Amino acid sequence: PAQNAHTGGLADGFGKGAKNTPTKVILLSEGILTAAAMAILYWQAAAVALGCMLAVFAYYHHMAYQQFGGITGDLAGWFVQVCELAAAGGMVLGELLWF
Repeated sequence: PAQNAHTGGLADGFGKGAKNTPTKVILLSEGILTAAAMAILYWQAAAVALGCMLAVFAYYHHMAYQQFGGITGDLAGWFVQVCELAAAGGMVLGELLWF
């Protein structure tokens, strides 16, 4: 499980609310449906986008724990923004490579 850099922060508050089962089911379902739609529309670009997002996540996870001792709300927001940009860039790169 994710460790927050400090208790009482924004990430800690959201994390406590996301521990219930309905939230997990909804987020997992959304992720699966989105990945399926991307794969159906253009699987090569979706694969590149997924690789880019996984690379961003690996860097984020390593950086958050090494430099900050855990996750903060600001780091979580940074991750979402950079991951969205990586996904968009990956889709464009995939389109360029296989079009």
